[in-house]
Amino acid sequence: MKMDENDTSSGENNVLAEAKNNQNQVEEIKESYEYENINGKIETNNVRVLYFPNRRLSTFAEAFIDKDTGKIQTEIVEKGMTEEDILRFFHKKNGSLNLTLLIRSILYEAYRKERFTYEGGNIRHLWYTHFKPVLTGVFGYSESETVSNTIGVAWRDLVEVGLVTYEGLNITSEKESEAEWVIRDTPYPNIIIALEKKGYFKPYQWIPKLFNCFLMGTGGDLSRAVVHKYIRKLKEEQEFVYKQLGKELPDEKRVLNQTFYICTATDYDVKGYDIQDTCRRMFNSAIKQQGGTGHVEIHRLFVRPDQVTKELILSEALPWEIEKKSTLSSKKRKALEKQETTLWNRFCRYTKTLENPNGGLYIPKPSRWNGHVETIGDKEMVRAIIEMDAFSLAIIGEKIIEEVFRIIRDKNLDESKIMVPEVMRIFDDQKKDVAEEIYEKQDEKLIQPLRDKFERDTYDWEEEIDDEKSDSEKEIDSGYDSALSEKDREKLDQEPELFDELYGLEEEIELFEDERDDRIKNTEKLYNRLIEELRWARNAKVERIGNEYEKPVDDLGEKYESVEEEIDDACEDIDEEIEELEAIKDDELEKVEEDYEFKMEQYNKFKEEHLATFNPIEEALKEDVYDTVKKETDYRYKYIEKIEPIRDCLSSLVVDEVKQELKDDNEFSCFDSDIIPTFQGEDYLVIASANKDENIGKVRDGFSSKFINEMKKIVHDATRKLTFKLTKTVEMPDLEEEIEKAKEETEEELKEKEENE
Repeated sequence: MKMDENDTSSGENNVLAEAKNNQNQVEEIKESYEYENINGKIETNNVRVLYFPNRRLSTFAEAFIDKDTGKIQTEIVEKGMTEEDILRFFHKKNGSLNLTLLIRSILYEAYRKERFTYEGGNIRHLWYTHFKPVLTGVFGYSESETVSNTIGVAWRDLVEVGLVTYEGLNITSEKESEAEWVIRDTPYPNIIIALEKKGYFKPYQWIPKLFNCFLMGTGGDLSRAVVHKYIRKLKEEQEFVYKQLGKELPDEKRVLNQTFYICTATDYDVKGYDIQDTCRRMFNSAIKQQGGTGHVEIHRLFVRPDQVTKELILSEALPWEIEKKSTLSSKKRKALEKQETTLWNRFCRYTKTLENPNGGLYIPKPSRWNGHVETIGDKEMVRAIIEMDAFSLAIIGEKIIEEVFRIIRDKNLDESKIMVPEVMRIFDDQKKDVAEEIYEKQDEKLIQPLRDKFERDTYDWEEEIDDEKSDSEKEIDSGYDSALSEKDREKLDQEPELFDELYGLEEEIELFEDERDDRIKNTEKLYNRLIEELRWARNAKVERIGNEYEKPVDDLGEKYESVEEEIDDACEDIDEEIEELEAIKDDELEKVEEDYEFKMEQYNKFKEEHLATFNPIEEALKEDVYDTVKKETDYRYKYIEKIEPIRDCLSSLVVDEVKQELKDDNEFSCFDSDIIPTFQGEDYLVIASANKDENIGKVRDGFSSKFINEMKKIVHDATRKLTFKLTKTVEMPDLEEEIEKAKEETEEELKEKEENE
């Protein structure tokens, strides 16, 4: 897209000259970069912005939460130029607004004045804070396709020439959610897999985790912000490692000076090949901006010309053309037809092969087709495409793995070095274990005393509830027990002869039972001495004695029951009164139990709610501990392999030649080793990829306990002297007052409950 940089009037030039001479109030910045146009030719794009160091071009607005109302409000942070002032600097020869120059200048001003202080968000957030107040508020533009495209081009141009960076404005691309990368300690930071379809990102997320490479879903359009962030982080990571080692980073080892292999999987159409080419250009540009000399090598996975068979074309190809609405004017229709031809010619250029020297893809004209038709030979043919969706996830996944392996092996990348990130995963596990140990100790030291105080403060209430229940039960028992005893005495006074007889029978039965029990006990003692020989005699004797007493005891029992029945008949009215008293007593005790359970429920609820006060404190302490342990042990593989015990342990994992190098040369690193393979073992990646495993399978079983313990010791040594304090404080209310209030509410609820019943 050719920009209107030279569309300026002599009047604007005069205004600029005057402003420059007036305390240097405006800076005119001009840069340029080369790009490949739609026809494959290299062109130069000139980029021009105006910057006002002493005044504001764009009104800067921010949203905030009103603390009094809780509502979201917007305020003008800094007022920008008026319409008249803007048009003085940003007009074309015909006097109309130079929208491209204005948008670029607004973006550049935001970068210069809000750099690293801007709250950030996604790219579109900048529309509300910087663009909308001017474009809509002053000039009445909506967020139309033209405006959005112009903003997108402004981002591209200013990033390409290095005037603006995404990180400088804290911009996060929405497409970061469709990017999975491993940067730390990876042997393959230069392997990148780019998928056109959004739906293909999640099924293959395990691949970058296994191979420690970069997978991104483009969703049809590649994110420049994601690409630049990845390349910048690669550079920062490597610089951090060498700084940690206290060494200079040699040019030949700079990560951005190597070849980057981009594996693309897109539709077999113009857009798909554009994505592939955009990948190449964006990564090359980002590498160059970060000072790298590396270049990009494209490896097309899907859909490739060599994969397109006659059978595939017949079954899966779709006719293609740009949609043209019937309401289009003749001029617009011709413009679209021209664009369609240009795009198709580019697709043909992309897809030329020896078998298909003209490139492109054609199918016989479908019936009722009323679009563009070409005569090839003596047949009517239409332009066609093949979508990735024609292939199953299994086929695409197999091809991705196949190509990644081919790159690793053909480019002489050491497959065994996948052990490096695996070693560091084990190291990360030790960090987590140590952090958990530290947290538990710090929790006991800093937070547990606060919990104990809370428990002491609430203990009296629990005791009060228990005592209240116990006192109520005693009061009920003592009150009803005396009444019940009185009734029992009344029965005894009414029928003294029957009760005398009953008591006599009880004594007689008891005497018989005692005599029986004594004789059985004596018999058991006697026969226990000869248990094995006389067990049968003992059992027989016991049975005879039991039978001997069975009848007199049964007779007395029957007589006892008869007397009991006489008493029940004679004292029926008194028994009814006793039953009523016992039922009332049970009801009252049940009410006490219900009240107790309700009060305990309220008590426990109160405790739970107030103990929740400690949750954010616990989380803050845990986060502080984990972050501090991570920061204090933020080591990379090259650093920990220099530690003598670790270096010794590595000897059991590497091949003999590397083992000798580790022993002889203190500067030698397994990570940079040219010896292939560096580590022992074969086909770790093959087996893991076959199982869709996110790490290299059972390799962890090969790490000795000594190796793991040495790693843990490194973490312990680095964190031994750490001290912590609570970053959040407990703001507990006056518990005495809170408890009294809760008790009153509990009593009110109980009262209300009783009234409703």
